Amino acid sequence: LTASDIELTQNGDDWSINLKSSGAHRSGTLLLNVTAMDAVGLSTSQQVTVIVKPVNDRPYVDVATLEFSATEDATPTGQSISSLIGTHFKDADANSSLQGMAIQWNNVASSQGVWQYSLDAGSTWSNMPSDLASNSLNTALYLSASNWLRFVPASNFSGASSSMLYRVVDDSFPATTPGSRINLLNWNNGNSASDPI
Repeated sequence: LTASDIELTQNGDDWSINLKSSGAHRSGTLLLNVTAMDAVGLSTSQQVTVIVKPVNDRPYVDVATLEFSATEDATPTGQSISSLIGTHFKDADANSSLQGMAIQWNNVASSQGVWQYSLDAGSTWSNMPSDLASNSLNTALYLSASNWLRFVPASNFSGASSSMLYRVVDDSFPATTPGSRINLLNWNNGNSASDPI
């Protein structure tokens, strides 16, 4: 936090200190020397401490939709969530990192194929739970960054499948067992933000 991140606004005899929009996501402590002077030139000075407390900002991915490709009538090997999201993970919080994703809505029809996840780097696979066919904010499937995803196309299916909605999760999210179900309504704050895949 620096002096260029704040601005002083006068309203009659009152002054207020505001954080500029360019100072968004800034936090810290700033010491200001304030001098007041009257009409005849008499003045007094005082130090003012400005404290801006940090908040937990939501992470996001910097693309509208993550692309996941598969070949018709072939079983893909899949890839880890960390490699799928990769450098698309963004967070205004310093030193934040990708912890995983919470899948809340799977719109893919069986005629298109099936999304699967693996908790053991691709050795075994499980289909996405059927109840994720609706927007399941209170029963989202949590997967860690090291877990794997793949899309297995239905026979003779080609083209773009329907989307699957997920929330990317940063490392401020409580420790959670991969493959478990979580209630995102309890954590709908700075830990996650929705995106399609």
